[in-house]
Amino acid sequence: MSPVIVVTGANKGIGYEISKKLIADGAKVIMTDRDQGRLDEVANNLKPFGAVKLDVTNDA
Repeated sequence: MSPVIVVTGANKGIGYEISKKLIADGAKVIMTDRDQGRLDEVANNLKPFGAVKLDVTNDA
């Protein structure tokens, strides 16, 4: 069973590199960040590795 890991600040720098490494090592990574546009771009870049996007916005 693959571990599930949450990485905050995952759209650039250390968070991005950590996410890439964890995904490459077989972990399921939940990536979060405040910059939705950049996070969408990162998720698309990592899509070949199994990345999917999840929007948990609450506009209420």
